[in-house]
Amino acid sequence: MGSYNYGPFYFEQKINHFDNDSGTFKQRYWMNRNHYSDSGPAVLYNAGEVDAGERSYYVINSTMHDMARELHGIVIVIEHRYYGESMPFSDHSTENLRFLTTGQALADMAYFIRSYNVSLSWIIYGGSYSGNIAAWMRTEYPDLVFAAVASSAPVEIRPDFWKYYDPIMRYGPKHCIDAIVSTIEQVDEILFGNDSSAKTKLYSEFGLAALDQDDDFASWIRYPLSKWQNIVPWDNPFADFCTIFDGSIAPKDAYARYITSVNFTEQDYRAWLYQTCTEYGYWQIAAPINRTTIVSRKLDIGWFQRQCQNEFDINDQKIGRIYDGWNITTTRIIWVDGEWDPWRELSVQSPNANARDNAFTIPRAVHHWDLFSSAFVPNEVKIVQFEILEVLRVWLEQYRVYSV
Repeated sequence: MGSYNYGPFYFEQKINHFDNDSGTFKQRYWMNRNHYSDSGPAVLYNAGEVDAGERSYYVINSTMHDMARELHGIVIVIEHRYYGESMPFSDHSTENLRFLTTGQALADMAYFIRSYNVSLSWIIYGGSYSGNIAAWMRTEYPDLVFAAVASSAPVEIRPDFWKYYDPIMRYGPKHCIDAIVSTIEQVDEILFGNDSSAKTKLYSEFGLAALDQDDDFASWIRYPLSKWQNIVPWDNPFADFCTIFDGSIAPKDAYARYITSVNFTEQDYRAWLYQTCTEYGYWQIAAPINRTTIVSRKLDIGWFQRQCQNEFDINDQKIGRIYDGWNITTTRIIWVDGEWDPWRELSVQSPNANARDNAFTIPRAVHHWDLFSSAFVPNEVKIVQFEILEVLRVWLEQYRVYSV
């Protein structure tokens, strides 16, 4: 991407919006004004819990870009505080992370809008946690935010998110799911048993002999399940993983061989871990005892709470509903979910949530597929993208008529 045209640019952002003497930091963003004409909206995307440099190309290749082009608007990608280069402090010490909150993140965007051009019709678009931000911005700052598109947004905050695995079991290849279930049953028989030599052998078979805690072992071996969320229209890493069960090797042996082949790299998830420990939870634990599980029952809330205690000395997680969860009633929010998305279980289109207007489910799609603009996007995605655009056109036209 030609950075000389689109950024990055840097905005002088407040560290603490609730204390004017707290200082500032440089918040990174990218912008494309190529399609703007008078009265066009601004489409603002917060990159969420990643280095926004990975998504800077969204200003030229994404559904947000296409929306800005069709509506003759501006598209902006802004980096979330404490991620990438948008650092209020030089490190992620627990003390320095105290300003990493939902309220501060929303206030960042509000301050950016006020500083840039408050007269524009601002449309906040987001996917996953970023989708939460979009919906919550419309809820908390209705005077600044004209509309929001919340894709794959898990707005219902839950610490015990065992239902994350339900869509994988429901829609995954049956032979693969059966093999995983069989493997986990055998693993748990050993982990919950009294044979220490069998447990030592199990750890070694999976290449995890250095571990000494059963729940740590359980956490490591759930790794392949994360590949489901990473399915995109042009690539299916979960299906690739499932091929390990196509041969004559016993499922547990095939699974163990796969885990030993994985090159686990150290990644910095400290900022997101802090957010889950202080506000969101989203802890993907084993299913209740009366239900089938594809992760070890050793993986419980206690393991996640121990990470919070070890990393941040947080012993009392006060995790609860934020901004009414999936009962949110704010107007001019468009909700989008993939039918097969594990995060749909916490979105407003969860089977347990009430039906609402302006909500679209993309058949056989996974995590925020509507964000992609590509020749590889299936028609089901294109249809929903068109419907989103038409809803926004109507809202914008109504606003212009009433504003005259």
